Amino acid sequence: MTPVSALIDQLTAAVSGEPGDPVDERAAALAAELRLRRITDLPTALRASLAIALFHFLRGEAASAAGMFAVIGQIDPAAVPQALRGLIDHDDDPQRERLLRLAALHAYAADTADPAAANLAAAYLRVADADGFDRLAALADALWRRCELVKDPDDAAEAAETGRRWLELAPPDHPGLAHRWWRRGLAEFARDAHGRSTLDAAIDCFRAAVAAAPDDDPQARAYRFDLALTLHRRADGSRDTGRIDDAIAAWLACAAGETDPNPALFNLGTMHQARYEATGDPDSSTRPSTPGAPPRRPSARSRSSPNSSRCSWPTPSPSGPCGPGPSPTPTPQRASWRP
Repeated sequence: MTPVSALIDQLTAAVSGEPGDPVDERAAALAAELRLRRITDLPTALRASLAIALFHFLRGEAASAAGMFAVIGQIDPAAVPQALRGLIDHDDDPQRERLLRLAALHAYAADTADPAAANLAAAYLRVADADGFDRLAALADALWRRCELVKDPDDAAEAAETGRRWLELAPPDHPGLAHRWWRRGLAEFARDAHGRSTLDAAIDCFRAAVAAAPDDDPQARAYRFDLALTLHRRADGSRDTGRIDDAIAAWLACAAGETDPNPALFNLGTMHQARYEATGDPDSSTRPSTPGAPPRRPSARSRSSPNSSRCSWPTPSPSGPCGPGPSPTPTPQRASWRP
């Protein structure tokens, strides 16, 4: 494998011309390979991103160039070509500029379709002089975005660890607690897909997210569904009635809060069938599995609001988050809450 430094040097040499100059296909191949490499130190990530951004700039690919330079400009404004300087917001107050830079990097990293941009944001956020909560949250989101784009298990592992550090610092009444438990659960689920964690770790995180969510949390539906999906995956094929009952209870909770409960009811049915196959008791497929109070119905806001995050959910499919994983039979179906 070609070292990252050599890739950067080769691509930089290939894009040393002026806008409009021809850029050969070898440069395109170099840029494609470089953007997939995981680069953790800031100077190297900045050099790599600048070479990729210049490649797009010379090819006249304005949208790709502008998106990358928008991230570069938050870290090194002088590296942005004069024609694109308008992408960078500045402020006379150094403290306010630092906060705006952090917020801008967080937003760019969460929305980018370019793994190199997410990589650069993460490299900066690892060493940024910023508030612990804000920096760790932004770093975790940048790592998760790159994990979605590249399927790199190292990104998932670091995102999970970063989420753990955020949760260690957070007071018990922090308003972002449920969201951060959920995001850590996504990363733990992705680690499981690569054999680096267990589903139990993801389940613990999703349960904590559900428990911490206020009644009007617009993402409460995502927390419940991802908990149910992960419990379903753990129970599938296990013939463990305790695990099956956990999944049944979770799908019941999902169905109770849905205006269209059919996806949850489908999965509930598959778990009841699994319980019958595990016990041989024909009544076990219809008997309530978990005693106690009925699941809490979410507020109208949480039922009607789509998940505002751009993140993937831990859907147990052959192409699950950040890489392949075993697929349950049948594959759980989930309702879409994206607008």
